Amino acid sequence: FFSVYKCLMDLPPTAPLMPPHSVRSPLVPSQHFNQTFDARRWVPGICGGAAVLCLLLALGSRTGPADLRTSLRVVSHVDTLIAKPNGYATFRAAGPKLNGLHFMKHQSPPLLLKQRLAAAPTTDQWVRNAMLSGGSSLWKASPLQSVAAALCGLAGLACMAAARLRHRRAQTRHSTEYAMMSVASAPAEGWMDRLKALPCAIEMQPQPDLMSPAADVVVMIGKKELLASEAMSALVPQDVPYDGIVESLSPGNVNPDTASSFFPRAGGKGASALAQLMVCCTSSAASRHNSPLRPDQMWQFCKKQVAPLTGKGKAVSIVVAVPTLADVFPAVCAVGRAFPFHTTAKTGGPAARVPPKVSVVCAEGPVPDDLLQRCGTAATSIELAAALVDLPPCDFNVGAYVELVDGLSKTVGYECTVHTGAALKEMGLNGLYDVGKQAVEAPAMVVCSKRVDEGRRSADTRSVVWVGKGITYDTGGLSLKPRDGMCGMKSDMGGSAAVFGAFLAAVQQPLDFDLHMILCLAENAIGPAAVRHDDVIRMYSGKTVEVNNTDAEGRLVLGDGVAYAAKHLSPSFVLDMATLTGAQMVTTGMKVGAVLTDTDAVEAQAVAAGKASGDLVFPIVYIPEYGLPEFDSPWADMKNSVKNRSNAQCSCAGLFIESHLKATGYAGPWLHVDMAGPSTDSDRGTGWGVAFLLKMFDVM
Repeated sequence: FFSVYKCLMDLPPTAPLMPPHSVRSPLVPSQHFNQTFDARRWVPGICGGAAVLCLLLALGSRTGPADLRTSLRVVSHVDTLIAKPNGYATFRAAGPKLNGLHFMKHQSPPLLLKQRLAAAPTTDQWVRNAMLSGGSSLWKASPLQSVAAALCGLAGLACMAAARLRHRRAQTRHSTEYAMMSVASAPAEGWMDRLKALPCAIEMQPQPDLMSPAADVVVMIGKKELLASEAMSALVPQDVPYDGIVESLSPGNVNPDTASSFFPRAGGKGASALAQLMVCCTSSAASRHNSPLRPDQMWQFCKKQVAPLTGKGKAVSIVVAVPTLADVFPAVCAVGRAFPFHTTAKTGGPAARVPPKVSVVCAEGPVPDDLLQRCGTAATSIELAAALVDLPPCDFNVGAYVELVDGLSKTVGYECTVHTGAALKEMGLNGLYDVGKQAVEAPAMVVCSKRVDEGRRSADTRSVVWVGKGITYDTGGLSLKPRDGMCGMKSDMGGSAAVFGAFLAAVQQPLDFDLHMILCLAENAIGPAAVRHDDVIRMYSGKTVEVNNTDAEGRLVLGDGVAYAAKHLSPSFVLDMATLTGAQMVTTGMKVGAVLTDTDAVEAQAVAAGKASGDLVFPIVYIPEYGLPEFDSPWADMKNSVKNRSNAQCSCAGLFIESHLKATGYAGPWLHVDMAGPSTDSDRGTGWGVAFLLKMFDVM
């Protein structure tokens, strides 16, 4: 008996005596583990089973052989005596066959029991043989031994009863927590339908209409010389001292200068007799790495002073003054990103937000209607990308992401293919699969395409692929992040959100190239099935990677993403975008993305696109001969994290991705964008990257 009892109590957590995982509950962490339960739940059940064996042994030691055989038949059905509804392990429910010799490598039972176990292919037979292996000594048991065995059995049953009581109390507590969780998440209901409808971030107007009786607030934005122009002055009632207000403004290099006044509203009475005028003067100065228009100041002003008014139900009209038609796009994007879709989950929710009406006055001449329409579409995509970053991970997981992208494919009009779960492993996309295999929601690769119409296609038609990192939540895996470092990791899918937003805006315009989007979606969860340090992964590129940091998961999913692009989409340009490293914020700052490429031409194109869009980027060092040795491994082609974190870590992460792209034989242009810093501002999504991608590929 003691050999049997020791084997039972020493079972490792993955032993097949445990019932197979069948329930997914967000409230019991142990049930997130694939094919296993927490030891605190199943050990008391095993104790109960061992107690039954002990009592039957005590009974058998005082009876004849026939009675003992009867007892053994009862033992073979001991699963009926153990509380299966509580999820405790049972002998019969164990299911799969047990390789006795392999299992016994980790135990030290008597040789006779080991031999019996080796000859027993199933758990039921193992129990019988284990009992019979000690049968020769059972008939010689003394009354004292029988009493001791009976007391051991009673103690085990008491242990099981106590475990059942604790479990019932836990169930009650979990039910209460679940009810509280349901109430807390209630305000988020319906968000999927709202996003699928692609609500307008702003409403574009061809001509300013500041004197409309419906306008509660009128906002005028631009550089001082543009605000003082006759075209802007003519929009304001003569009884408003507009010229004096503009003359008094002195913007700084960091913050704009603002002023406010009131004027009589046409037809207004009582409290609504006056409308508010707000004037924002942006800086005329810009350093050589900044955008000359200073869209950063436009955005911050609208975010801090104008957006709260629309959240209170105010009707706002905004007029932006720009010097050239090329400045219309960054100005509208800067204003549009200030008005988020996803506002609050507080009880009661916000007042209905009225999209502000936005018009543009250009010193070069009238702004074409089609340009305004394209800019409005881009602003909507920017706010969609920001909303995806803002949504809590309990609402926006991999499954919800796939549902949104696939659902919009039918309304917007693009091809969508989804590879998910075990299919990824079968295809060889092991980098993506291994990162997300532990999570409740299976990882997925979403491939979307919009091809040039056959009538416009030629032999020179390009194929452009955008690859986005979509880690819907990043715990760090077994390289677990600290408490403060984990908060906000819902934003680790910011790269995929920007790629998706830009793709939605692009496919609604006439394109002269095939555009493909690959979203690498996974949750980097923690548990017994999670990828481990020292694991070796064979990536889709064919290269093998030794894992030495499970918190460096983004490069694993992107490595598979760019390799898939090269093998299946015949690309002439590959771009990947990700919130990849904290080192990016150290390298280029919180508001400027880092770009890495192997050609001077692409680097210059990216920097120019950043200035033209307002999504600023700056190049980081590209020297593979210095960076790639950081990933040297004695066991695989490379490791997934650097040896020296002080040696251009941001560049090294990009070089890791490039190595898997070039391992496929791809030799075309490539651009890596790390936007960990600018993807959020004050814990809110910014939609950064959408405008950059649209300008980078001349969609706008």
